[in-house]
Amino acid sequence: MTANIVENDDRIFIDGIPPMKYGEGMDNTFIRSVQLSLNALGENFSYEYLMGISGAAFRLHFDPGWCPSSVDPTCGYDVSRTIFKSLGYTHDFEKINHHSFEDIKSLYSKIKQQINQNRPVVAINLMGQMEWGIIIGYLKNEPGILCRTFFDKTEEYSLAERAPWLNFFIGEKKQSFLSDDLFLKSMEIAAKLAKTKKFDEYYSGFAAYEKWISKVKQLLDRYNIQDIQHTMEIHFIILNTLLDARRSAFKYLTASDISDKMNNGDKILENYELMVNILELASSISENIKDTFDLKKIIETIKEQADLLLNIYELDKEAIHLIEKDLNI
Repeated sequence: MTANIVENDDRIFIDGIPPMKYGEGMDNTFIRSVQLSLNALGENFSYEYLMGISGAAFRLHFDPGWCPSSVDPTCGYDVSRTIFKSLGYTHDFEKINHHSFEDIKSLYSKIKQQINQNRPVVAINLMGQMEWGIIIGYLKNEPGILCRTFFDKTEEYSLAERAPWLNFFIGEKKQSFLSDDLFLKSMEIAAKLAKTKKFDEYYSGFAAYEKWISKVKQLLDRYNIQDIQHTMEIHFIILNTLLDARRSAFKYLTASDISDKMNNGDKILENYELMVNILELASSISENIKDTFDLKKIIETIKEQADLLLNIYELDKEAIHLIEKDLNI
């Protein structure tokens, strides 16, 4: 259902966009923001569907410097280039210098025009974190933009604390791809993400697994607990992002009836389900070493994580091999 625009004494905003929270199985902040923005425009796309057709469900990137930007789906292989085009939507991407008053002023003017057309804006850094959210309104009597983010303190819309420096303005809908074409395209993207060694500075797919496992094992040679803990925090961010992705892949493939569309569909689906089970186990281990200074426990956890990652890697390789076999690529 298309959301309504509301105007009162001091603000204009798009009503009806629900809160976004971590831990609800929809943790990819970009995809969730796009989903709710499109839902507000009258579309009924699910989170898992958008994760699937964009390739985000099949994505794994790893920066050997342990940069958390590895998990941002607009870095490296940029899923925004796929998602809007696949759904038939035009869009404008705008990057500004968020320290420039003129850039901010120009952006604010464009945001107001977009909101007046009852169209949300997908933007990053709204609350000071490098995560995506949605601009849903603005203040009438003073500068200020209203937003929905994963960091809202209440269920009410928040007043943005930062000027967003990356912004997607969703435009008109043109002709979209047919659903069967989108499914096959998503399978091709899955294979491409797995087999391409790097996108920009990020290792991808199989190469990402190998580099990630190697870097985890190298942590065993470190003796500074604080340094190890910091790196393990980023490790678990990447791990939880992979869990969210592969869980979405399993749901997307199930809803797409892959068993009817591909000869090896049942086995492919089984592999993704097994990946999710192992990733859930690996993710739960983070609580066991949180805030601990027990070096022995940390070392045992690192070894266990490396083994689990290797198991996931083998399942992913087999799934991609079967996908390529069915696609004849």
